[in-house]
Amino acid sequence: MPVDSNLDKRRVTEAMRRGWVRQQQVEECLLELNTADSIVGALARRGWLTAQQVDELCGGAGPRITQRDSGVAGQGGPTVEVHGSGKLDPQDVADVLGEGDVIAERYLIEQIRRGGFGRVYLCTDIISGKRAALKTLLREHLGSGRLLEMFHREILLWIQLGDHPNIVLAYGLEDFMRLPFVVMECVDGGSLEDLVEQGALSWREAANFGWQIANGLEHARQVCGLIHRDLKPANVLLTREGVAKVTDFGISLVRGAAGEQMAGTPGYMAPEQWDRPAEVDVRSDVYAFGVTLFELACGRRPFPDYPEERFSEYRTDQQTKMPPDPRQFQPEIPESMARLILHCLEKRQDRRPANFSAIKRELEPLAGPRPAAFSDVPDRVGGLVNQSKTYGLLGRTEDALRTAREAVRVAPGDANAHVALGNALARQGNFTEAFRESEQAHRLDRANPMAIVNSALYADLAGERATAKVWADRAIASVDPQHLQGVASLLIDFGRVPEAIDLCNTIVAANPLAIVAWNHLAIALRRSGELDRALECAIRAVEINPRYAKGWSNRATILAQLGRFEDAIVSADRALEFESATAGAYAAKAAALGHLGRIAEAQACVERGLQIMPGNSLLMRAMAQFQ
Repeated sequence: MPVDSNLDKRRVTEAMRRGWVRQQQVEECLLELNTADSIVGALARRGWLTAQQVDELCGGAGPRITQRDSGVAGQGGPTVEVHGSGKLDPQDVADVLGEGDVIAERYLIEQIRRGGFGRVYLCTDIISGKRAALKTLLREHLGSGRLLEMFHREILLWIQLGDHPNIVLAYGLEDFMRLPFVVMECVDGGSLEDLVEQGALSWREAANFGWQIANGLEHARQVCGLIHRDLKPANVLLTREGVAKVTDFGISLVRGAAGEQMAGTPGYMAPEQWDRPAEVDVRSDVYAFGVTLFELACGRRPFPDYPEERFSEYRTDQQTKMPPDPRQFQPEIPESMARLILHCLEKRQDRRPANFSAIKRELEPLAGPRPAAFSDVPDRVGGLVNQSKTYGLLGRTEDALRTAREAVRVAPGDANAHVALGNALARQGNFTEAFRESEQAHRLDRANPMAIVNSALYADLAGERATAKVWADRAIASVDPQHLQGVASLLIDFGRVPEAIDLCNTIVAANPLAIVAWNHLAIALRRSGELDRALECAIRAVEINPRYAKGWSNRATILAQLGRFEDAIVSADRALEFESATAGAYAAKAAALGHLGRIAEAQACVERGLQIMPGNSLLMRAMAQFQ
């Protein structure tokens, strides 16, 4: 994935301002970016930026150019290495989003926390004004379709857990730059790992936190049988009031000595996790709980840490060595608590506590009073709405519809439930009913922005053009522009191009990463004949997300109209590489091929599009031009 940070874009803009590179060179580099590159790096690799210029742009801390033999004949040349802080390798540079960037056009990044498995972005939701934490795995952990499917399944289970005082709430998934982001409540009091790094807790503090952890995990078991798989102090976050909240259900992986991927962290993994993953169950979490409670009370784990090259020794310790009595390190620990810890650390699963309910009972007399839990998270209906949206993003339309209907059944007077149901119906192509649900949402909550915007969009898709115009005007008059990207498209369709241009300019001024608005602005400017400005906006869209198929398709159309037919074909192919069902890309490519006299290729191009999208009106019109 090419880098998507404002910093990289600012560096490219500065290089253009200084006259070091031209816009067409930047465009060519966008076409060739690979998964471990930045735009600056691509410009340097082609020799259009010198090592000195890169150093000057990056202040000595960014990508520097070194000669390295690629090992492929005729393809040697400079590659980008990262020097400076030593914290990021080239893959990290490619995947990082910077502070001030916006994820999914909604979450403004304020702080980034990097870990061995992924990134956590502490954000402000620019729509609600609330704080949220978004987490995604490192790209190497998402290369396997099986692992990605497991990731999605575990997150859906996590979302089902809903509001619980000792579990970090997972609101849902967002898909951005073809990466899945888990959207979670923001818990900003640090973690138990932060506490234990300062030394052992008192045994009563340890018992108190242990009871809270067990309370959360027992809830997870009772609701849907969810197994955590990576319980450890780092995955227990704290509120400022001292409430412990378990996080990261089922989304951490470790690579074993032979390269296999397993869930867990070596110092906390139960014996069965190492080589019998099919046997992992709640008692595996009980083992990790025993290690965690030992660490909280003693300031160390029962077995020592090892360097990475001695990875196999973790396995030996967990599978064969008996853990020491925690009272060897903290004599004041009550006998009952020490006995519980050792019970949890039994090598055989059938000898450990069967579940966390039993652990809670044993810790109850030791834990003392628990802090009050304050929460600003959704109720059951809000959880169902989040589930429906997540199912929709994953393409599970029937599940999205089912959970939305359940939300409406539970709370028929909740506007957001009807918005969710409308969205689910629209995913099925039932736009008439989707419009009715959006209207109902508006009747229930006149200020709900999505009820108004969706009423306009779904009325238009249902063929009720006059009604759609009324709703679009209502949206423009009453809804914050940040919600109006879809309405801009309607204005273009209605022939109100100057209004669409003004609206898109307003949106991108407030949110420069509003990719859909940039693309709509390019379309509107193209419709008004301002092709050069339109091309700049289309380029901006694919700079923000180089995998944005609609942006590449729009760019192809504009290039064809500018007479740059070869470039148009390349852009259209780029769009189809990312999304094969992009009608505009087939049409633009066919038009460019036709102008180059390659009529048979143009016809074949349109025919391929119609095989994927039978009856598409745009492609049918394109085919008519070649008959």
